[in-house]
Order: sequence, then structure tokens, then C-alpha cells
Amino acid sequence: MKKLPLNDEISVAISQVVDDASVVTRKPSHADLDNIILRNKLDKGDPKLIGQNTNVGKVKRVNAVLNWALEYNHETGETFVSSLLSLIRGHDGFREDSPNFVGHESIRNLRSSLKAEGIVLSSDGMVTPIVLDNLTDLEMEEALMGYTRRKGASNAALLTGTSKDLLEAVVAHVITRMLGEYKQSNFPTLLGLAFHRLPQKFLKKYAGDLSNYEMNLARIILDNFTSVETSSCVGGRRGKLIASLVTEHGDSVDGEFSLGETSEVITEDQINRLSQLTVKNFRGFSDEHIFEFKNPYTFVYGPNGSGKSSFCEALEYALLGTIHEADAKRIGLDKYIKDAYTGQSELPILKGVNSRDSEVVVHPMPQVNEFCFIKEIV
Repeated sequence: MKKLPLNDEISVAISQVVDDASVVTRKPSHADLDNIILRNKLDKGDPKLIGQNTNVGKVKRVNAVLNWALEYNHETGETFVSSLLSLIRGHDGFREDSPNFVGHESIRNLRSSLKAEGIVLSSDGMVTPIVLDNLTDLEMEEALMGYTRRKGASNAALLTGTSKDLLEAVVAHVITRMLGEYKQSNFPTLLGLAFHRLPQKFLKKYAGDLSNYEMNLARIILDNFTSVETSSCVGGRRGKLIASLVTEHGDSVDGEFSLGETSEVITEDQINRLSQLTVKNFRGFSDEHIFEFKNPYTFVYGPNGSGKSSFCEALEYALLGTIHEADAKRIGLDKYIKDAYTGQSELPILKGVNSRDSEVVVHPMPQVNEFCFIKEIV
């Protein structure tokens, strides 16, 4: 593979693979690293090549280069990860009886990091995409999320042994989870079914609780679904787009439309509504704060610096397991959520009421909750 995924975890893991501090010497050498760093034009991030630290070790050197790539040239960083892995493999770094063997723990850590992004690392250092047909539902969702997080993944075919590309694999999985199975062989039909079933499921369930204004908004979003779905939350782009659509079409849209018949599998643990969010040592919150959600709508307002953004990002983290703003700025989540005053970080605790009317802790489910976020107004 010419490119491999790159994130903070993979950066650390593959840096440890070149660690030779406990042995006299082990290839790849610094000269080998020079070659692939220069070939990938990442020398601006290399403390050795820019003269910042000519005695820097291999671990810190590779990690510095990859951190620079995460910030300034992510795509080239992905190429560098693939080149580095090929270099290690070429020096027999994955063969246990080789003097250049990188070690079992380093291989385990790298394998785990790549698996989270949908890549399998074999014992001989070869990499292949995960075969989706062999995964459980949860593993399937994690693998698909890993693929879709990668830049350009929407146009990349998956070597799954099923002839399905990424988009079809995602759509088929959605339909299977909703209907139990899918039989469409025609992909446009399958895609159309997914786009219509998902919003219909929500609207059919909550139509009796929605006002005419809310139904109008739903219709506007459905009529312009492609534009809304492909827009980003970063910088308020999605919110601005929806606002412009409401301004343009709000008075002319008929909120009365057929919802059709939908079938779905409802589990006892399905969350019907959110009930409480607890934050402490998270972004702008040093002390513990408990937010109760007792009404259909919750408005959070206050002066600058009062914690509105921190509240929204705590909710986002609890539902998705990530924060879009941190991803956009290439900042690791541990660093991003740390409270500036205490220097500590704690994960927010979100609770909700399930189908049995019991209050339970809500766990991150990005594949379910991603589209819940339009824009936080701060």
C-alpha cells in the first residue's frame, strides 16, 4: 500500500518500532531515515536535518517528523508511514531471528493502532485492509469508521473480497442493521433506500411531538440532503447552509409529507433522550458541573469564557468519542480536552433514559450520533 493511515496513536506506535536504545545498533540507520524523509519532503519537521538537534534519537526524530506531517502535510505523512514500514520490513525487522527485529511489544502496539483504522498488520510486516465479511457488527462499524476517517476514503475501493466499495459497504451495513437484511443488487436503489429510511425512521417515531416549524425544517433538510450531509460542522458551515436554505425556502415548504412505512429493530438499551451531563477538568471546566436536561429544548447562554464551547464539546465527546474541532486542528484529544487551570483531564459523563425508562450511561457511538451535530452557537 502506497499510503497508510496516520494519527497521533499511529505516530507514537511506529516511532517506537525504530527504537534501538536497548541494543548496540539496529537498522534502519539514521542515513536510511534521511533518505525517506527527504524523498517525502518532510525535512522541515526533522530536528536532525534542520540542525536543531543533530544527536536526536530515532524515536524522537520519527515522532517529530510525523507530528509535523499531522500539522502541515497529512497526506505526505501517510506516504512516509508506508515507506518507513517497507524499510523496516526490508531490513528483516519483523523476523524474530534477525538482528534488526523490532520486538513483539512494538509490533503488537502498531498492529492495534492500525487495526483501529481498518488495516491488518501481519506477522511478517505486510499490511492489508480488513476483510469486512469476517467481522461482527461492532467490529464492522469500527472498521468502516476507520476507513471513512481517512482522507480520500470515499473514493477508495475496499479489498474486502465482496466487490463492494466503501460507500456500498456502509450503506449495506446501515440497511442490514435497520431491516435485518438487504436484497438490492442495484446499488443506486440500495443507496436511495438508505437515504429515505433513516430520516423516515426518525420522523415517523417523533412526528406527533414535532411542530409545523420542525416538520418544515425536516423537509428542507431532506430536499437538500446531499448538500447538507456533505457540509462540515467546522466553522459553522453546516449551520450557515441550513440557515440560508430556511431563509430561501422556509415559507414555501409544505411540512405535510408521507413518511411511509418503516421497520426497525428496537433494542431495550436504545436511548430515547438525554438526561444529564457531568463535566470536570474538561476544557474550561475545572470544578464539577452537572447539567440536567429536563425539557425538550436546552439553551445554553452566557458571556465569553463562561464555558459554552466547553459544554458543547463535552456533549460532542460523550456522544461521538471525538471532537471535530480537535480533528480539524490536528490536536490530540488528550491535549485538547485538558483543563488549562488544573492541567488535568477527565472524560465527561453523559446519561440518558432508555426504552425501559431507566437512566443509563451513554457511550460514544459515532456511527449513530454523527449527524446529531449541526452547529454550536457561541
